[in-house]
Amino acid sequence: MKRRLELDLHGVKHQDVEATLDNFFLWENNNISQSIQVVTGNSTEMQKIVCKWLDSNEFSYYIPSHNLGVIYVNG
Repeated sequence: MKRRLELDLHGVKHQDVEATLDNFFLWENNNISQSIQVVTGNSTEMQKIVCKWLDSNEFSYYIPSHNLGVIYVNG
């Protein structure tokens, strides 16, 4: 069974989120075919920043209703 990649944004300042996402998705893991779990925690502002970045970079994602502190990005 494949392990899902995870990006945990706990401790990342809001102003650094976009650069962290750029680095993780566009540089470190730019050729992935599996889903990625992005942990945002309960910060609605963090979720908004991540969703806006994912939308602008045309990534497909969903937020499960049972855990609003996680965003799953389809690979």
